[in-house]
Amino acid sequence: MIKRIYDISGISISEDYYYGKIRSYMEAYGGEQKFISFYTERGSLASGNLMMLNAGMVVSRGFADKAELSDFITMYAPETIECPLSVSDKLRLTGYEQQHRTLFRLALPRQGGPKSLGGDKSSTYAEDMDDNVSLDNMFMILNQSFSGLSYDGWYTDMSHRVRHEISTVYMYRGCACAAIDFTCQSTAYISSVAVAPGARGQGYGRAIIDFLAHKMKKDRRQGFLWADDKSAGFYKHIGCVPVDEDYMLYRIR
Repeated sequence: MIKRIYDISGISISEDYYYGKIRSYMEAYGGEQKFISFYTERGSLASGNLMMLNAGMVVSRGFADKAELSDFITMYAPETIECPLSVSDKLRLTGYEQQHRTLFRLALPRQGGPKSLGGDKSSTYAEDMDDNVSLDNMFMILNQSFSGLSYDGWYTDMSHRVRHEISTVYMYRGCACAAIDFTCQSTAYISSVAVAPGARGQGYGRAIIDFLAHKMKKDRRQGFLWADDKSAGFYKHIGCVPVDEDYMLYRIR
């Protein structure tokens, strides 16, 4: 049976990305807010967790009763659903379309970095990373790269998670950005990777990924990021390694 939970002790422990994301939001917001709620499945074979954040839902592995989960999702009708293949393949849902994603593991780059940035340049690029990132500037870059972003919603959430040290944001030369969305044990997940249109094709996207790959090694963590099919080729080209896949579900209007 799916039950709402109000503190982190109620989350069933697992080792996947979806669990880590749900846990990180519980750590950032707690379980008493109106715009976000957390659930877990109770039962001897159950270990699934679920988060509703505004109109989006995240579902972890471990749900034993897929029929109940399907009914729960149908009742709440989220705009988006983020869940592993082992869950989405067994859901009985109508009115959703799928978008394929690939999970990449960050790999250390070749020495020297992109030629457009100078062959003798250190591939860590640390000297060109902005120390004090303006979230307004970051949003401008993201808004030119991704559709459907709401400034108020994005800014409120990102600034809150940064203040609570759940997320960390980075910017390269003022025109490429990325974030460590959250960490889970020895794993870190990267998001919000984008380059301003006028700076594309100059190696800035690779530079910020190279920097994060070196940072992960220094911090003794492994970095991962999700990419849709339009951007997967770029990450393969710069040496990131595909390790998993899923489908984001979007409600059809």
